[in-house]
Amino acid sequence: MIVVAATLPNWYVPPIVRRENKAMDSLRKYSTAMESYATTSKDASYPPKLSALAGPSWKVASSGMPDSELMCAQASCVKNGYRFEYHPVFKQERVAWYTINARPLEFEETGNRSFLLTADSKIYQTREDRDALLTDGER
Repeated sequence: MIVVAATLPNWYVPPIVRRENKAMDSLRKYSTAMESYATTSKDASYPPKLSALAGPSWKVASSGMPDSELMCAQASCVKNGYRFEYHPVFKQERVAWYTINARPLEFEETGNRSFLLTADSKIYQTREDRDALLTDGER
C-alpha cells in the first residue's frame, strides 16, 4: 500500500497535459499521412485541403492516419480542445510546402501550448497565447 501511495502522483496525468499529448500525436499522424499522400501523388504534391486525406486514391496504415475529425473540409478542424489549421503553400499549381497549426481552443483551459508542424516533420511549440512560429523552440 505504501508503494502504491508513493507512486500514485506519477500515474496521474492532468487533463490539460493529456490534451497537449493528443495534439502532438495528431500532428505526428498528420505528418505521416501527408508524406504518404505526397509519395503516392502523381506530382509529389501535398493535398490541397485536409479532406483530401480521406480519399481512397492512396493508402497509409490506419495507425498512421489522423482521426476523421481531423480530415474535415472546413478551414480548421477541432479535436480534444485544440483547433488544427492547415496552411498549404502553392507553387506552380501544386502544394509544395505546408504548415499545420494546433492551438488550444481556450488557452490555459484546454492547453498551455500551441504547436506548429512543418512539411519537413518538425514541430515547434510556444507557451504563449498565440500560434507557434518557426522561430519558437522545436519539440
